[in-house]
Amino acid sequence: MQTLPELRVRRFAQLDSGDLFLWRHAERASVGIVAEDPIENGRKLILSLGPDFPHDVIGPLLLYPNGTTVVSLGKEYVLRLPVQPRGWLDTLPPSDIRCILVSETGVYIRVNGGLRPGQFHACYVDLSTGLIVTRGSGASQQFATPSGIPAFAVQWEIVTTEKKPRVILAYSSLHGDEKEASAELSL
Repeated sequence: MQTLPELRVRRFAQLDSGDLFLWRHAERASVGIVAEDPIENGRKLILSLGPDFPHDVIGPLLLYPNGTTVVSLGKEYVLRLPVQPRGWLDTLPPSDIRCILVSETGVYIRVNGGLRPGQFHACYVDLSTGLIVTRGSGASQQFATPSGIPAFAVQWEIVTTEKKPRVILAYSSLHGDEKEASAELSL
């Protein structure tokens, strides 16, 4: 039997960097990507994309996993970027706007890498690899902004790779709305 999309139930630790997954936390459901932190010797973190966030945090953030069970789509998803001019900015938007940075070096999502409540520390994750962008080495290594000339998408969707794609998560700062079009996840 074939399922569409092709899904696998796994423990978070079994996933690879850059994998997309659905997960539950505190009776809420979210979409996440496995991020890899070079500062912590490649430790895998949850990059929570929403629509709901743990601890009532607003916006994408990095979290330490704790034996989380997930429904994984792996790398079988598509990031759809806007094709209308109003979906793009040429300057970095405020921290409350969820943005995708696109440059000649890749496609990155800006997330909160801050560890304290109320703190925003910009962190960029390469969506093709799941690697957190850093600079320096050893003890002096720190989060960095991707190189190249950036443009910032303030509307985006993550969709399935099916013939007739279904929306997994969509975001638009233009309307202040975010929606999840897939079924409620219950693990």
